[in-house]
Amino acid sequence: MAKTSPYMAFSRSGGLLEGLADQLSPQRCLLCGGHATSGVCEIAGPALCGDCHADLPVVTNPCRHCAMPAVGGKDVCSDCITDPLFEFCVAAFEYAYPVDRLVQAFKFSNNYAAGRALAEPLAQALLAHYQFAEAKSDCEPDAFVSMSTPDVIVPVPLHWWRRLRRSFNQAEEIADIVCDRFPSDLSPQLLTKGARRILWTRAQSSLPLKERRRNLERAFSLDEAVAAAVNGKTVLLIDDVLTTGSTLLALAKRLKALHAKAIHVAVLARTV
Repeated sequence: MAKTSPYMAFSRSGGLLEGLADQLSPQRCLLCGGHATSGVCEIAGPALCGDCHADLPVVTNPCRHCAMPAVGGKDVCSDCITDPLFEFCVAAFEYAYPVDRLVQAFKFSNNYAAGRALAEPLAQALLAHYQFAEAKSDCEPDAFVSMSTPDVIVPVPLHWWRRLRRSFNQAEEIADIVCDRFPSDLSPQLLTKGARRILWTRAQSSLPLKERRRNLERAFSLDEAVAAAVNGKTVLLIDDVLTTGSTLLALAKRLKALHAKAIHVAVLARTV
């Protein structure tokens, strides 16, 4: 069972020492400190032990529009039957312990190994969903027309000040991994420039739903290069955590205004 370790507590401190620890002990599980065997691709090396990797919580029977649990064996939740949140949405994990610790270590302490440990399973889940959609489209083309493989990937941008303080955009790091895992003949275009967050907003996690949505009005700017790239295309938005969906909905609305054909969403984790 996954448990807090001295290594994970040390990793949260960030900085040079954390980076040196990753280099000196790359085979250590990020959660328990044991021998790491899984959780990251062969190129990057393992990040978690088998037990901790198996313990990562997933959303049971997720809705294909919002990744919340659906009941009755269906793939659409009761809310999305009449008003789908997104055309397609996948979350690799539930945002609960110990996934929340890994996300926070990645996002706030520059622990890239923690990010990779979650992004690799997300990439695998995405490819599995797209392969499933392609197979189903032969039988139900109308129901699955919006789940074609994406043409463009857009990581959710950070405001320049927040990015400066963090030194990186976690959504871009996730998007890099996801894009690299697509087969070469299906590889989407990754857009890391041209989409900007132009308004400084309060931390979304501290706000109720109505304030979150109001907080994000006119928050994003998309330049002409983005407009040309998404016109008539299926766009995959990538972020770290999906809570209410306000941030992703605001960006999706801007992309739809630029005539994007369909908006898909992929996140490391979903709050339930």
